[in-house]
Amino acid sequence: MAHSLKPGSTTPRSFASPWFFKDPSAVGGRLVHAVSEYKPTLIIAVDFLFWFAYGAGLDEAQRLARLEQGLKLLQALPGPLLIGDLPDMSSAEGKALEPGMAPSAEVLARLNQRIAEWARQRGDSVIVPLGSWMQQGLARRMLQKDGLHPTREGGRWVATKTMEVLRDSCPSTEKGT
Repeated sequence: MAHSLKPGSTTPRSFASPWFFKDPSAVGGRLVHAVSEYKPTLIIAVDFLFWFAYGAGLDEAQRLARLEQGLKLLQALPGPLLIGDLPDMSSAEGKALEPGMAPSAEVLARLNQRIAEWARQRGDSVIVPLGSWMQQGLARRMLQKDGLHPTREGGRWVATKTMEVLRDSCPSTEKGT
């Protein structure tokens, strides 16, 4: 990935949308278009795929199909990509998530396997291990009471850990540059 990064060529910008969960395909498509127009040198899409896998009334086949929609959108993005795997957020059911919105452990494993396969095939992609981070007690304590969204401290922690993943994926770059 280090060979693809061009320091200083674009200003960091967020394309996040608070309405992503309502219609991930439509909102995601608009976001991908906007990001592509911006011509970034690095794309950090840590939680982009979350709402393609989580949702009410979805069976395994629907979750897998929706994930493929999300991956197809990401495929169109130019350049290096940091993409998160899917954490187990089933503990948020009955709080921020309705019962049944989270995939089962078996389906979650299949979804994450597909993300890893896709990232290998795409190249120039690094997976941010949200799933393993959320298994750590420390990460769980950094969630709001809804069990889904990070606290301010939790957001900083995820951002710091994500930057460590980026740094570690670019061994030719020196720390601090």
